[in-house]
Amino acid sequence: MNTKRLKAGDIISNYKELCDLLCEEVKEGNSKKSQLKEFERYFQYEKHGHKFLILDIYDTPLPKNDKRKDGNRKIYVTYIESILLTYLFKLEDSTGYFTKKQLWQMLGMINQLYKNIPVDNLMKINSQVTYWEINKFYQRCDQKLTSILFSALNSLQNRSLIKYEEQYVIVFKKDSTTYIADDEEKKIILEAEKITLDKMGLYSKIHAASCFKLNEFYKNVNNFLYKEYGWDKVYKRYKIIFLDKKYLKRALNENEILLKKLLLNERVIDAVDKHAENINDSQNEKFEAVYKEATDKWIKEDKIWGEPDALDKEKIKKEYNIFTYSESFVEIQKMLSQKLLKING
Repeated sequence: MNTKRLKAGDIISNYKELCDLLCEEVKEGNSKKSQLKEFERYFQYEKHGHKFLILDIYDTPLPKNDKRKDGNRKIYVTYIESILLTYLFKLEDSTGYFTKKQLWQMLGMINQLYKNIPVDNLMKINSQVTYWEINKFYQRCDQKLTSILFSALNSLQNRSLIKYEEQYVIVFKKDSTTYIADDEEKKIILEAEKITLDKMGLYSKIHAASCFKLNEFYKNVNNFLYKEYGWDKVYKRYKIIFLDKKYLKRALNENEILLKKLLLNERVIDAVDKHAENINDSQNEKFEAVYKEATDKWIKEDKIWGEPDALDKEKIKKEYNIFTYSESFVEIQKMLSQKLLKING
């Protein structure tokens, strides 16, 4: 699939135009549904009526049904749970307040320079670093870090260890006082965001992020709220309520055991999968050597089995008693290891 004519932020008028840009056949019915699902492996998009909003173009296509990366994700999530539980365990109260960036830094997912170092300084590191490269880096990281973080928060919440909720904090410039927005004020913020999206010609905040305009969007929202309501700025934070220390201690012990199991399980699967690759490669190498020998013999003895490029490989395997695995052998072996070896914690 050729995605070279697409870029993040593009708005494609309809399905036919999208197919033209991708050099893909226009389809109907279930074939069209399958095709659109296949498109999602190559780029992220949103549907708005007949229009397609392109959010991201992947450097390499996403795997079709490959669940091997889920194991790594579970390990990330379990590590994050353990670090967060350890931090909460040390707090005197049973409630903590954090911005998303504070959580990232506290958990060791970013360092103190993330979004704090001037862009020009980053560009001095390497002559090939551009504004686009930096914006793309932050876009990718924000998306991935957010996904992993909330997987961990949701996991802890599902285990009834914490309860978290999103809050909007309103800051007044006069005396820097802050307070939590109520429902009516949340509606004002929502309206400010919608007006800003319309003025910027954007469909959504995800659209803004895909065009590297998210910072501009929030700046415009805060300018609107300051002009209309005198609010200096509004920011989002998360309130985390957690259980008593005895419950957190028990959960930490459970996580420690789970992490060891997950890490061992991942290494076992890697070893088993690598073994499948090795024995497959070894047999293929043996056959290639035999095939070369048969070809050389053909040249010397003048046509044993016909033209050299038409030598019957199956006949050669039988003649020389060489076994090779099927082309799908490694893929099937890896699928079986995921089904029969991988633990879900």
